[in-house]
Amino acid sequence: MTDATGAIPCGQLLSDRSTLLLRQALPGNCNSDGTLQKGLFLPSSPDPDDPHQFLLMSTTHGRVKPDEAYERHINRGGQSLGTWGLTVGEALDLTYQCYEDGGIGENPPDHVSVDMTHVGRSKRERLASRLRQHALARGILYQPAPAQP
Repeated sequence: MTDATGAIPCGQLLSDRSTLLLRQALPGNCNSDGTLQKGLFLPSSPDPDDPHQFLLMSTTHGRVKPDEAYERHINRGGQSLGTWGLTVGEALDLTYQCYEDGGIGENPPDHVSVDMTHVGRSKRERLASRLRQHALARGILYQPAPAQP
């Protein structure tokens, strides 16, 4: 989330390295065999090459249970194959800052933005692979039951 001028990310900067951040896996973030793609850990942005736009990855604060984060996402009209996680420490190790910005602008409660603005596109791709590895090592935190026919 940015301030009213769009100039800087705002919200409370998170520094507790153990804080879990929850990320919803959209159908496009998984291969046909169900394996997780690194794209899950890239910013949600209409134009990632726009130098005037902040590149923020949306997550939910880990004080929310993974199944509740999934339900909130679905209830807002989103799609998800399940909830994955990373920690603030894992983001900080890659030089990403995390801002708790729930309720600011259009952000839902318990929203946390991971700011990736200062990292170039090719490096973001490499770092996304590292976040993916952390998430895979942790395992999926919540997976909905398959729909019944």
